Amino acid sequence: MANPAKVYAAAMLGAAKESGAAQEIGENLRDLLSAHESNENFRALLKNVSLGRNTLDGILKEILLAIGANKLVFRLVYMLSERGRLAILPELVGEYWRLLDLDSGVLAGELKSAIELSGEELDRLTAAISKRVGQKIRFESKVDPDLLGGFVARAGGKTYDASLRAQLNRLRDELI
Repeated sequence: MANPAKVYAAAMLGAAKESGAAQEIGENLRDLLSAHESNENFRALLKNVSLGRNTLDGILKEILLAIGANKLVFRLVYMLSERGRLAILPELVGEYWRLLDLDSGVLAGELKSAIELSGEELDRLTAAISKRVGQKIRFESKVDPDLLGGFVARAGGKTYDASLRAQLNRLRDELI
């Protein structure tokens, strides 16, 4: 049996590409996921099967309007709601971006840093690593409190470790 999140993501990407709004829809989905991750009430809403159809649709409409969602995102969310599949939204968003990146020739990666990076810092770092790899990269950025400083980036099966710990280890090895 096919994974529903993958099926919906593939269908959504197809519709998004037809409308010429694949990137915009991806951003809408990312905003929706961000609202989901940062709001405990929203997470509980997606799991609440006892809410009435009108109440749930009204709440979803407010959230979608707040993020300025494309009409295709509205349709997707309402379809998921009607079919009792709102809980797959986080996996669906991840799969959508994976497929979009694959279609666009963009390499997905993970970037962990000791502190939250500004948009400009993340863009500069992404550009530098993309140049080194020879392919455009889209990083999922996370803060890792275990890092003392610097960052660790993973993309294309390679790890770029510019953490303070790695730098100290290299210095120690040189001194020994």
